[in-house]
Amino acid sequence: MWAGATAALPAQNSLRRLDGTALNPSSMAATIERLMTLGKVPGLGMAIFTGNTVAYLRAFGVRNLDSGLPLTPDTVMNAASLTNVAFVMQLVQEGALDLDRSVSEYLPDPWRLDAAFGELPTDSRFRRITARMLLSHTAGFPNLRQLNRGKVKGIGR
Repeated sequence: MWAGATAALPAQNSLRRLDGTALNPSSMAATIERLMTLGKVPGLGMAIFTGNTVAYLRAFGVRNLDSGLPLTPDTVMNAASLTNVAFVMQLVQEGALDLDRSVSEYLPDPWRLDAAFGELPTDSRFRRITARMLLSHTAGFPNLRQLNRGKVKGIGR
């Protein structure tokens, strides 16, 4: 077991998958720990919800490699783009967004969004960018754009 692994909260003998089959928290934890070792993942937090209720909550590994401090269910972590999918898919479910429609059709003034980089007004390819592309990071924008200020010379180049 990884150092710093915490007990599942709330403790349950099994969880139910969407198909109704049981998922044993102990075997799930063993699989997670094995995959963390293979992937050299130092820490991982997991929550499984049933409706609006936390059915399983557990932290594995460490939150800091240098200190070796354990990851806990209360550790604050950066979720990066993980929450984008949930938000966008809620809009899709409500019919407010089409994953394959150009996002420029939803924006009142797309030129203003990238004014700091000066790219969109000179590159018409932005009209082909869809929400699906943005969610899968395939729109052609460099990753961590704010760290590349002044170094970007066009979309996807």
